Amino acid sequence: MMSLNEKLDWEQVRRDVADVQSEAAHDENERQRARAKFLATMASRPHLGWRKRARRVLSVLAFAATVAALSATWMRAHRSDAITFAVGAENTPGEAGHWLSTQPSEALPIRFSDGSEVALTGATRARITEPTARGATVVVEEGSVSATVAHRSGAAWKVTAGPFTVLVTGTRFDVSWRAIEQTFELDLHEGSVTIVGPSLGSKGRVVSAGEKVRFSMADRVSDFAEPVVKPPAPAPPGPPVATDSPATSGGKTSWKQLALEERYSEALTVAESEHFDSLCRRSPAADVVLLANTARFAGSAKRAEQAFRAVRARFPRTHEAAMATFSLGRIAYDEHRSFREAAQWFQSYLAEEPGGVLAREASGRLIEAERASGDLAQARESATRYLAKYPTGPHAALARSVTSP
Repeated sequence: MMSLNEKLDWEQVRRDVADVQSEAAHDENERQRARAKFLATMASRPHLGWRKRARRVLSVLAFAATVAALSATWMRAHRSDAITFAVGAENTPGEAGHWLSTQPSEALPIRFSDGSEVALTGATRARITEPTARGATVVVEEGSVSATVAHRSGAAWKVTAGPFTVLVTGTRFDVSWRAIEQTFELDLHEGSVTIVGPSLGSKGRVVSAGEKVRFSMADRVSDFAEPVVKPPAPAPPGPPVATDSPATSGGKTSWKQLALEERYSEALTVAESEHFDSLCRRSPAADVVLLANTARFAGSAKRAEQAFRAVRARFPRTHEAAMATFSLGRIAYDEHRSFREAAQWFQSYLAEEPGGVLAREASGRLIEAERASGDLAQARESATRYLAKYPTGPHAALARSVTSP
């Protein structure tokens, strides 16, 4: 037996304490097993006398139990601090990650426990993600939201719409994202926000109260003022020629005009009357994409898939085909819960347009799809790539949870 004066191996004790602390975080049975293992380990070490070993064991166990209790208390408090929210006039408890949608004539209020409010207006599809003690992320897939974020120290909110993210601390504003036209608009009523997105640099663009912002991804145009509408060119001289306007066809409003007015159900009905299959076969690429989105927003996933697949078949290797690819992934995930198929579509989009306007969203949705399909190894790889490229993106919290051991 070694001398009682020999020093204790504190590095080994530290590792033993870590074992106890780790195993103590679950239930009483695990705590008992951890204590027994620790006692057996300490008793087997010959470098201390039994009385001294016993005193050290009891001291270390008391320390480990205290640390475990404090850790558990902190974790419970941390979880309970995350803000909650209620949806609709009935104040139905909301669930993070679930999609919310409204019809053109509806508004859907969302009230948060910190006093903030968000309203979905018109034909809008959005969800609330990543609720924390400091705020949450509002993901707008299509449509408009009006937000009033409560002024609080340390508040941190995000609104993501298409490829853009609005960083918010406390303010009042309206945001819209039109997936069909690829346009983003912000109307800031109070406070200031920072917009991060394509062509805005690493620090983004600061917007102050009273400013209105519009970005068009279709022609890469940004406008920090009210858009200027040019008057139509004067008609050439000569007798008038009777023609159908783009808004009408044979005296009735066309499906396209109805879609641009966000009257999707009516637009789909008219498109069906004009032979939906034929429209998919003969219309220009942009019109078939519009037709597909019209069907999707009208609730017909089957017709939407048909039109998106027609775009890919008729216009391969085009931007429209890539957008159709992303949308097919979204339908596979959201409508059919076919997670493996969704992952394949999102991977295809990233291969077709690695720097596309929806690359960040596709990268995040890819993590969701791979995790939901049970392919955790691939999800970790995708999450690692996401964090390297978008460390503060809307799916960053998900990516960190997937990569953590």
